[in-house]
Formats: sequence, structure tokens, C-alpha cells
Amino acid sequence: MARIIAFSIAACAGVGLSVLAAGAAHAQKIGVAAIVQNDVTRGQSTPINAGENVVRNETVRTGQASSAKIVFLDDTNLAVGPTTTVKLDRFD
Repeated sequence: MARIIAFSIAACAGVGLSVLAAGAAHAQKIGVAAIVQNDVTRGQSTPINAGENVVRNETVRTGQASSAKIVFLDDTNLAVGPTTTVKLDRFD
């Protein structure tokens, strides 16, 4: 019985990961994190590295003594200072 339960949990986790991957694949790229210093994340805790894409409806957060420069597709630059939260919900 334990083996069946473990397989069911693994199967559900695999389906969940597939759904998450499909959602990320359809996210609209709106720019790139050109410069990242110290603690910069997307959402609550996923680190953003320099050179990574940013997408529509993403939340970028910076910690203390942290900053980021986001360059949008139209070459607009956004400087994000320390302890800031920015929701990238509109790009026209």
C-alpha cells in the first residue's frame, strides 16, 4: 500500500511541475535584468541573475544594500533601489 501512495504522490508532483513549466513557457518576455547586485528576487524568493529575462506580471524585489537595472525591450531602463518591490504588470 505504501508503494502505491508514493507513486501517486510522485505522479501528482510530476503533473504539477508540467503545469508550472507550461505557464513559464507562455510568459511574455518584456526585458532583461541587466545588472543585479546582492539580493534580487522574482516573487518571494527565486533569485534573479544578471542576463535573465523578466516577464509581464512578474514581481521583482530587492533586499537591503541591493539593486537591479532592468532594460525593457524598447530600451527603457528601470533602476530598482534597495528594499523595493516592483510589479511589472504593464508593458505597452
